[in-house]
Amino acid sequence: MMRYSPLRYPGGKGKISSFFSELFVANNLIGGTYIEPYVGGGSIALSLLINGVANQIIINDKDRSLFAFWYLLFFHGIMLSFSLFCSNFDFFSLYGLTAFAVSPVSFRIF
Repeated sequence: MMRYSPLRYPGGKGKISSFFSELFVANNLIGGTYIEPYVGGGSIALSLLINGVANQIIINDKDRSLFAFWYLLFFHGIMLSFSLFCSNFDFFSLYGLTAFAVSPVSFRIF
């Protein structure tokens, strides 16, 4: 099974993305909209979209860090890709980190 999430997320809903595809087929929903209130790593939503099962996804998450990540990726993805591609700066090794997290309280999206 292909994993489509750019995140390694502990929820693990991606394991059941094939089940959601089967639900779309069984209920004649191919080409419809998939709405995910707690997207997490986004495996299910991305799988449905990439495989053409859903033509549109609407995602959200209560966790502000995840919301900010998906917002950045969807609305500033090209800038993010270019910045990462052109940058030789390694934030993780600078601080001796192997993982990075941002507190949901430390920023807001307006």
